[in-house]
Amino acid sequence: LARLNMETVRKRQTYRPPSFRDFQCVATLLCELYPFQSIEVASMTELNSYEDRNYYFRGTLALSTRSKVEGVVPTGEYVLKLSREKPALVSGRAGVMKHLAANGIPCSVPMDSRCGVQMESITARVENKCLVDLRGKEACSSNNLEAEEFLVQLLTFIPGCLLEYVEDPSPILLHQVGELVGRMDLLLEEFSQPALEDYTSIWDLRNFLQVKKFLHFVKHEEQIAMVQAVLTLFKTTVMPTLPKLKRGIIHADVHGMNIVVNPKICRVVGLIDFGDCKCSCYLFELATSVAELMTLDMRNPLHFVTPFICGYLSKFPLGRNELDCLYVSVLARLCLSVVMSAYTFSTSTENEYVLVSSDE
Repeated sequence: LARLNMETVRKRQTYRPPSFRDFQCVATLLCELYPFQSIEVASMTELNSYEDRNYYFRGTLALSTRSKVEGVVPTGEYVLKLSREKPALVSGRAGVMKHLAANGIPCSVPMDSRCGVQMESITARVENKCLVDLRGKEACSSNNLEAEEFLVQLLTFIPGCLLEYVEDPSPILLHQVGELVGRMDLLLEEFSQPALEDYTSIWDLRNFLQVKKFLHFVKHEEQIAMVQAVLTLFKTTVMPTLPKLKRGIIHADVHGMNIVVNPKICRVVGLIDFGDCKCSCYLFELATSVAELMTLDMRNPLHFVTPFICGYLSKFPLGRNELDCLYVSVLARLCLSVVMSAYTFSTSTENEYVLVSSDE
């Protein structure tokens, strides 16, 4: 496993690009890069995100391109993703999304640009913490030393309601969510993306013991004591089993803000945000999902996680050695969220979204 240090994680947290200042300029650039006939500038809205920037908007594609998105039918609603991520990782995750969509998993899908690629480079200057002077990479002057380069992707938007905002979701709906995640992992079991196999981060539970380096950012003594106790448990119960745990590509960030549902008909309609997709242990896919779903109702967490676990295991069974480690792995993910949310907020105080897990 990679030995993560504070400098490595600090660089990850500073990856988040500044926000756009002028949506009209963004729309103009989008029309240059992608085959849009028109874009509703007034519809552009920034969505919550952690390490990148995501913008919802409505637009009309040219007639000749409307049927070229594999696995989905464009609805006229899209998401622009702006990041500083490595191109190989972005490309690998795009491959995962397209593979899943082509095999019946409802998820957001990257669309090709006018040049036939799934990601484009743009340049921009940072002025007062905002991006200005947006240009496609080819149009950028080579002597503009102040310009930074960013990657952009155009993703299909899945309409519906985020599970996070559904009041008292039914066990049937949560069982469906588990089934969807299990089906996804089954499809990815034999799927390969070399860039994702080499990627790791502090959010991978294989690296959980490294979290002690960031424990001093947590201000509450009771939380510090809790994390220290779970670190000991994880070291003695989970770490010895790591070599035997089944691995493959996982979503790694299934939670209420990434699951789209239609509560009126009790149906899951999609899974979004593959920005943490990596090769890791399937146990940690389940543990991460359970830990995040528990926060939907901390008064009665089993109400949410029990049907989800049953649904997941019905489509993607795990071994006894994995299930024996599930409880401690869930605790580890909860502790990881507390510590890293505190650390990230200390370096990015304007992004209150990172405190959601810590507060809960």
